[in-house]
Order: sequence, then C-alpha cells, then structure tokens
Amino acid sequence: MRVPTRFTTPTLLLLSCVFLIGVNAGGSPPVYNDTAAVIVRPIMHGEGTYYNTEGGYGACGSIVYDSELIVAVSQLLYDQTQPKNDTNPNHAKVCGRCVQITGLLGTIKAKVMDRCVGCKFYDLDMTPTGFQKIGLIAKGRIPISWQWCDNGPVLRPLQTTTSTRATTKKTTTKKKLTRTSTSIRKRTTTRKLTSTKAPKPTLTSRKIQQF
Repeated sequence: MRVPTRFTTPTLLLLSCVFLIGVNAGGSPPVYNDTAAVIVRPIMHGEGTYYNTEGGYGACGSIVYDSELIVAVSQLLYDQTQPKNDTNPNHAKVCGRCVQITGLLGTIKAKVMDRCVGCKFYDLDMTPTGFQKIGLIAKGRIPISWQWCDNGPVLRPLQTTTSTRATTKKTTTKKKLTRTSTSIRKRTTTRKLTSTKAPKPTLTSRKIQQF
C-alpha cells in the first residue's frame, strides 16, 4: 500500500513559486504599467541637407567621414545642451545621441556628431551617405521629419519672453499748454471823455451907437 507524501508548508510555497515561474516562461506575457511602458516621442519637422566632412573633426571632437551615418544638428539645438560654465563644444550633451530621420525615399538612424551653423532649430545636416538613403542627392535640400531614438530629453526652442511692458516705454508727450485763456480780462478802458466842446459864444448885446 502506497502512503501519500506529505509536504510541509515551506515545500508547498517553493512548489507554488516554481509553478508560477513555469507559467510565465511558457509564453504568457508579463503585465506592465501602461503609462510606464508606452513612450511617446514627438516628431519634429525641418529640412535636411548634406555636407562633405572631408575626414575632419566634428564639433563633438571625433573624426567624421562621409561614409558614416552621422548628422549635424543646428547650432541653436547644439548650444542648448552645452554644460553650464563650459565653453568646450566637445562636451555638449547632444553628442552621440541617436536620431531617426525620415525622408521621401526612406528612414535611417544616425548619430549626432557635429554642429550646423546655418541650420534652423529642427534642420539636420547629414553626410552624403545618409542623405541619399532618404532623398535625391541632386536636390540638396529636402523636407524631413525626425525624432530621438534614445532615452535622452526632448529639446525644444527656448522661448524668449520679452515683456512688452519693458520695451514699450510710455512716451508721455507733455504738451505745454499755451494758455490763451479767454478769461483774460480785456482792459477796455472806457475813459470818460471830458467834453472839451468850445463854449458857445455869449453874445454880448452891445448897443450900437448910431452916429
């Protein structure tokens, strides 16, 4: 006669853990928090161009080649990631970041290694190798959309908040009022004209002596 095996409480807990691990390993996906798992990255729009690196040094301090998938971001965006009190452009935090660029002919991923002086904030300057994968090299300038493909921060243009109160000076033109007040008393000196009429000749009735 077979005696049933009795399991102690620690053994039962161990078996339950093994069972749960086996269920998850069998293909049931783990449950994630929706807000933490879904990362929505905004899409930027700008213009894409290309330049010849000539095997020189990029702004990030490394040698760049035309055959590499590298990109130069605009000067405005690049300088925004410069550490405080650090004037060395090699230390910009945007260096080495990944960008995903989409053009009319396709999509590529490139690494930020340089700085474009003449570009607008969301423009990207690529190597010829990268540019011809998403657009016609003969055009030289094409519309693009791109987004960051790493966990770095999303960079946006800095807003210049210039208060209109400071710029608009109140120009209070104090007009000097020349008081031509009609309340000025007109000195109409009505002089009493003392009548200087010639006195009427008093006819002295003389007795005409007859001769």
